[in-house]
Amino acid sequence: MPLSALFSLLILCAGPAWAGAPTGADYLQAVVPARAAGMAGARAASADDPSDFLTDPAALGQDQGPSLQVDHDSSVLDTYFEQAVLVEPMKPLLPGSLGILFQYSSTQGLDNLDSTGASQGQVDNYGLVGQLSYGFPLIRQLWLGASLKGLFSRLADAQSTGLAADLGLQGRLGASTCLGLCLADVGSQSAYDLSSDPLPTTLRLALASTLMDDPDGKVQAAAQLDRPWMSGQEPQLRLGIEGWFRQVLAVRLGYVYGATLGNLSLGLGTRFMGLALDYAFVPYGELGDSHHLSLTLDLADIAKTTGLGQTAVPAAPAPALPSAARPAPASLSIPAQAASIAQPAGLQVAAGIMIASAVWRAEDSPVLVSGEVVVPRGLTLSVEPGVQVLFRAGEQEARLVVQGQLWAVGTQEQPIVLAGERGPGWGSLVFDSGSSAGSRLMNARVEGGRVLINAAAPLLEAVVFKAAPLELGALASPEISHCILQDAEAALTSWSGSSSLGGVHHNLFTRNRFGLYIKDFGSGPLRYNTFLGNQDYDILNASPKTLDAAGNWWGTQDLGTIAGRLFDGRSNANSGMVLVSPTAH
Repeated sequence: MPLSALFSLLILCAGPAWAGAPTGADYLQAVVPARAAGMAGARAASADDPSDFLTDPAALGQDQGPSLQVDHDSSVLDTYFEQAVLVEPMKPLLPGSLGILFQYSSTQGLDNLDSTGASQGQVDNYGLVGQLSYGFPLIRQLWLGASLKGLFSRLADAQSTGLAADLGLQGRLGASTCLGLCLADVGSQSAYDLSSDPLPTTLRLALASTLMDDPDGKVQAAAQLDRPWMSGQEPQLRLGIEGWFRQVLAVRLGYVYGATLGNLSLGLGTRFMGLALDYAFVPYGELGDSHHLSLTLDLADIAKTTGLGQTAVPAAPAPALPSAARPAPASLSIPAQAASIAQPAGLQVAAGIMIASAVWRAEDSPVLVSGEVVVPRGLTLSVEPGVQVLFRAGEQEARLVVQGQLWAVGTQEQPIVLAGERGPGWGSLVFDSGSSAGSRLMNARVEGGRVLINAAAPLLEAVVFKAAPLELGALASPEISHCILQDAEAALTSWSGSSSLGGVHHNLFTRNRFGLYIKDFGSGPLRYNTFLGNQDYDILNASPKTLDAAGNWWGTQDLGTIAGRLFDGRSNANSGMVLVSPTAH
């Protein structure tokens, strides 16, 4: 019996063997990390665990933070796997992240049988794998990754070396579903004895979906089809589900269709303050059981928790303001009720696309807007101080869409007001794709509607947003300063991985359910804002990214109190951290 055939028994310790023709270096198929093992290895469409790049290197493109994971697998036939995984973001030098793996596997006392089945004694073996991977965003919501692996194994007195490569692609469908495609283990190895077996090249097609995601829990399900490249081998379908309870305890279940052994897997996990501990159990019938244990360290979160690498950021003076001085949030008054609305309307603006630049003058106030009014590219809408712009409720949502330029600059004595004709419930002010970077809304009040910013960079300064949430979409990079954001479900929401929070500074977030709600964001940091009196959380970070929020004021300098006002990786296993270092007020 060839020695290489004996070595293929290693795969029993971490995953079911393929049926059909034998392959070499079967330890490459091992599912060692406990989180992955608990979900039957169905991780090729996931990117929220440091070891996910082992299944699809494109996972490294999705802005993973610096992390270290160590894994141990003790299984049947006295087989053991030990491995370490390191993920390091490459920004600002390059987009995406770098992943490194070192794996050691060994089996002791393996029977060596000749062609007649007679024992030739026992042999020991071990294998080494070194892997370097890189993933990066290809286009929006699409990531590409590649891996290069060096292989070495020894069986008795024979040894084998080889090289293998992976190429992976991941793409997002909507906010909760991701697809993964990976061609894994393409390469060759030298022979142990007379001839070498091909590597276990596999094509993986996977889907992962978030079924529920809220502060009290999260449920993710995944399916992965593994198709061996060699003819005569049967595909396997891996199914896994993971549920987090109160963001502290995870329960996992997996099943592999098409496997002869190790079909079922069970797993548990817990996470706290940048540390994660995961366990998986895979029974192999009469052969015994496989036990997987993983320890994960989120290095950015641990640095925050221990204070390493964090320095207090002193409160910077407010930037120089334009000629009409505008107050900082502390001196802005918070209106107790919506501004009174003058009647009747002086100027009525019907739905449509403007054909020339226009000025809404003080003597025309209040201006009554019906339906959707669009300021197209190349045109400017100017609004004079003291003008009230009222949006009429009706069958068609009343809103102002700025694709060109909006110049709405009021004064402290004569602020511009945007409100509903009959109070809250009107449509929205939209700064749309291509909107001129010169758009300004200053010394104003926005009451009731929404402010949406998509692929635009307007200046919003000294504005009171009352029950008027701001939302940042793709490529949004606004300058929002010296504003009050109050009385909203979420005062400011960042939806996109390409939006910027770096221009949000010197604002007051107060009396909201959530001050800042992050589904995703592209860049920061968040500086020099004040968060006071918000109902649930000052910042809710539902993204896997870490937000640098040092240098803001939270009403206290006590880090424990501040942490209780944040929803991040301390309370949600799949959320990134919010790094704080409060300033003196």
